[in-house]
Amino acid sequence: KARQPDEGMNAWRQYLEGVRETTRIDLGTPAAGTPDGSSAHAVHEQRLPAATADALSQAARACRVTPTALFQVAWASVLSGYAGTRDVVFGTVVSGRSHGLPGADRAVGLYMNTIPVRVRLDANASLRALIQDVHARGIELRPYEHAALRRIHAWSEVPAGSPLFESLLIVENHPSASDDTGGPLVFRDVDPMDQSNYPLAAFVIPGPETRLLVLSDARVVPPDVSERMLSRFATALQALPAHLDASPASLPLMPEAERDRD
Repeated sequence: KARQPDEGMNAWRQYLEGVRETTRIDLGTPAAGTPDGSSAHAVHEQRLPAATADALSQAARACRVTPTALFQVAWASVLSGYAGTRDVVFGTVVSGRSHGLPGADRAVGLYMNTIPVRVRLDANASLRALIQDVHARGIELRPYEHAALRRIHAWSEVPAGSPLFESLLIVENHPSASDDTGGPLVFRDVDPMDQSNYPLAAFVIPGPETRLLVLSDARVVPPDVSERMLSRFATALQALPAHLDASPASLPLMPEAERDRD
């Protein structure tokens, strides 16, 4: 059965209801571009200890969610601190291959799609409840992950002249993971820096020592800012398993070295 152009309109409108502006991040003074006018990309990487990766997996099981929900809440917490809002929207990449798309079980890498993720850091809710809510809403939207981003934007209340989001979080699934078609769902060739609309992107690459990467366009995001965001992302993830029953505001974000400087 052919997909209808407006399929998912009501679901996406409800999901983004009340979001009227882009999650703008206070980035300070960006660097100048390269002499030929191209971007200067900065890449920062940090590895989480095996114990932290295990703790995150156990926390996900305790919440009955996938680890992706924990990563999304942690990244939203970091963005919230820079944007000054508890209602955060960023982008992610999905396969869009399952849920009845004809021939999806035989296609490879043809249906990658970028969609928004919304996280509302409710001060009156626990992090556990927030993580479960993010997970549940993601499941509800899975049948509509194929919707073109331009349509999702048009269905939202964000003006056409403003981007729906300015940053990405891409969680690479472990090679042993699979999607609903039974095939591997591993994002290994996604380069957000090829898309000039997204000057900031975070990657999570699970493994014995989970790798965290933040890639940024130095013309827009000063390298010291993107490096600091990575450190805060790692700090949030290390603290999250022990703060599941606390409020989002109580989640530590500032690493010890940064606190000492201040």
